[in-house]
Amino acid sequence: MKLYRLMSRIFPASFAAKVLLLACLGIQIPLLAFVDLGLDRELHETLASIVVMVMATAIGTLLTLMALRNILSPLLVIARHLESWDAGRHPGHLPDDFADEVGRVMHHTNRLLDRVTDHVDQSRLEADTDPMTGLLNRRGAERRLMRSPAGWLVHFDIDQFKRINDAFGHDMGDQIICRVAGVAGTLLRASDVLARFGGEEFILVLPEVDQAEALRIANRLRESIESAVATPLGPVTISAGLARHAGGSRLGSALLASDAALYEAKRSGRNRVHVSPDSSWALVGEMRPEPEQPGRG
Repeated sequence: MKLYRLMSRIFPASFAAKVLLLACLGIQIPLLAFVDLGLDRELHETLASIVVMVMATAIGTLLTLMALRNILSPLLVIARHLESWDAGRHPGHLPDDFADEVGRVMHHTNRLLDRVTDHVDQSRLEADTDPMTGLLNRRGAERRLMRSPAGWLVHFDIDQFKRINDAFGHDMGDQIICRVAGVAGTLLRASDVLARFGGEEFILVLPEVDQAEALRIANRLRESIESAVATPLGPVTISAGLARHAGGSRLGSALLASDAALYEAKRSGRNRVHVSPDSSWALVGEMRPEPEQPGRG
């Protein structure tokens, strides 16, 4: 684009003028050579004159084509830029410091792509976010987990949530879900992934921790929610199931294992954490028997 920049100093506001100037020069240079040779009859009648004219024509044409290709290079840059963007790569902004038609195309292309990128990012954020709590939803969590190292999955839900809804209505139930999400959010590290899976169910992925640390965090979560969230029926509690999670993958088997551990925590009396490392089971947490036993509520 060097020639294009140079000619922009001569014709800053017109791309057509740049092209026409080069085309004119490409035609006029060979014509001037013909005229010069034609003035000299003796030279014109020699074989050398013919060779000189052919060479002048060829050189003039070649130089014109090369110059035109350089002048048209901004259009090629725009095409490659759009192809890269369409392929999912973001090569940055086009140079938009030119005042002619091509410069305006570059400027508006940059603005258009910025708007489209913002719209795509916003749409993806909305698609990956639970609107009520502001946490990730399952889809958003799956995206994050594809880039997350190995660790532990905490799958938890609110105990006796149906009883809360039946007693106080869904508005109160929604408030409880949001308050549980808020308490859980205060315990997060930058690398943790917290998501609402739907209803009163949540997952918390703890990358790069061992089983002991995952248990400590899960029980701290359970205790924090019990002390901070309450209804007229009493403190709100959660039950949780833990399972190992392989890094850089979807939830898969880890979700099945943590769900089974969560069911065991519910079946064993709620308000506790169950761990499912492969085939062994461990019960950790405070034991508080309740009248209702079976089920996931």
